[in-house]
Amino acid sequence: MPKKSLKTEVEVNNIQQNKIDTTNLEALVCLIWRNECRNSCDIRIVLTNDVLMSQLNQRYLKKDTLTDVIAFPIEETDDLFEGEIYINVDQVLRNAGIYDVVPGEELKRIVAHGTLHFAGYGDKTFAEKRKMTEREDCYLAKLFSINQ
Repeated sequence: MPKKSLKTEVEVNNIQQNKIDTTNLEALVCLIWRNECRNSCDIRIVLTNDVLMSQLNQRYLKKDTLTDVIAFPIEETDDLFEGEIYINVDQVLRNAGIYDVVPGEELKRIVAHGTLHFAGYGDKTFAEKRKMTEREDCYLAKLFSINQ
């Protein structure tokens, strides 16, 4: 039986004011999805700020803290996964300063992180966090090598 063709649809919506490099975000999600998942996907990435992210975190996760990413699975069938990844660009910029990386690269890491959550990876324990970071590093390296 031939392997079925995966369709990956990725849309980026930037609803915040900071300038940040969004190059290759769609390619990164597609790379991860095609290697980790067996169904097609429709994923929206929403670039937002502290205010909206705080509201989302309080309303849906009952947490009164800021975070850099929240991944909301919307629907999943055998053939299609649909989800939204909300990314707090204000926090991405702070993280970039802390980790001494370019903001666009930190954004890619956070996009990878959200996508990997959809692929079933967790980050609650040290072992899960380590595995998640290894997968992020792997896909960021692959994306970098593709774009050379």
